[in-house]
Amino acid sequence: MKKLLITIILTLSALVLNPVSLSALTLSPGSGTFPVSGNKTINITSNSNTPTTTIQIRLIVNNAKVVSFSGSGGNLLSIGVCDSNGSTSRSISTTKYEVCVDLASTSSPITNGTALGSITVASLSSSGGTFTIEGGEENGYVTGSVLTEPKSGVLGSYVFGTSSNVTVLPNTALSDYMPSRGILGGAILISGIVSLAVAIKIFLLDKRRELL
Repeated sequence: MKKLLITIILTLSALVLNPVSLSALTLSPGSGTFPVSGNKTINITSNSNTPTTTIQIRLIVNNAKVVSFSGSGGNLLSIGVCDSNGSTSRSISTTKYEVCVDLASTSSPITNGTALGSITVASLSSSGGTFTIEGGEENGYVTGSVLTEPKSGVLGSYVFGTSSNVTVLPNTALSDYMPSRGILGGAILISGIVSLAVAIKIFLLDKRRELL
């Protein structure tokens, strides 16, 4: 019993001195179904109670493709660090399946809830399907030169839906059942000519009867 009590005390002490790491980043939305015919923009927000001036965004997109990354601007400087075709002399913010960006604040620290930017993704094919966004091994805050509060693994799960999931209502507009102006005008003109011809014929018959 004494040994069990000592073990519990040591465990609690370790948790207090070394708290469990929090998620450095959150995605908004974190899930959902989107039309397969268009792109989807997902916002990236800081999620930490430890202010810092530097953060590494390392995202991996599975079963979809990256269209672009947009930084939030302001006092946050975005630096692309993805290798461009394996060349270390030129770095970019995204590849087809990755986002690799270092963010540095030029003034105040990055605090909890700060907008860090957004990632725009698209379906790989017209058939759509499920896709996920994961955090890479170097995804997290940087304190000094040490990566803290890393967040790897799945951060969001989504679906690109097909058009078969969309219910198309019939168009019941009145214009669908009305003839066009050209056809309607022609019909009125022909009807007027016929009526005029009948009236003239009746007039001539009456005149003939008067002469007889």
